[in-house]
Amino acid sequence: TEALWGITDDADTLHFVSPRALRDARESLGDRPPRTMVTNNPLPPEWFGPLRPPRPARLSRIAIVSNHVPPEVSEAAALLREAGITVEEIGKGGTPRLVTPELIDGVDAVVTIGHTVQKALSRGVPAFCYDHYGGPGYILPGNAEQAADDTFSGRGSSIRGGAEIAGMIREGFAEAVGGVGAVRETFLGRIALTDVLRDTVSPFDPAALHRTLRLPRLRPVRRVVQQAVNHALDGTPFAPEIM
Repeated sequence: TEALWGITDDADTLHFVSPRALRDARESLGDRPPRTMVTNNPLPPEWFGPLRPPRPARLSRIAIVSNHVPPEVSEAAALLREAGITVEEIGKGGTPRLVTPELIDGVDAVVTIGHTVQKALSRGVPAFCYDHYGGPGYILPGNAEQAADDTFSGRGSSIRGGAEIAGMIREGFAEAVGGVGAVRETFLGRIALTDVLRDTVSPFDPAALHRTLRLPRLRPVRRVVQQAVNHALDGTPFAPEIM
């Protein structure tokens, strides 16, 4: 874990991307640490618009989103194609594309790790968490918290064979469709940027926040932070143009 002693005296709040990252950093925080928060790499407002109609009971189209697709996932993709399932590979080795809400809405499930798992969950799309570290498979109510503890990286899970992965994707799809709504509701408040910013600024004195916003080094992000402050204090809609 990186030493944090050099910044703790200057920080009002330290943000950590996962509960595990916060636990690992505790020894570096000193005797009087600043306020800490787990922010889960949150998503901007456009990811939380109206959802598409419920997924079909039968899997027909998936996306694999990765810049480091392991051989077993490539093998699984080939087996799924043989079974008549459309597989779109996005990233290095596939088609480089920006992952947008529209892209996620256009598939029945997403095979990925990390931030893209949160993107899938925000859109109510089953996320199959697996990549070069391995992974637990579909994110379900029973494994979501443990997977989030490691930033949906797949760390700590088994490396599986291609045939096993393909079988898990197909056979577990119905359960994943049934459980993704509950997982989404659990994580909405943790992965929505508006909620995270509100929780970040709400404990502080409004006058002090506004004085801080006048600091020259905050000029590039002043509009976004000002909107976050206003949203936290009086419920003003949060929709910064640069996001």
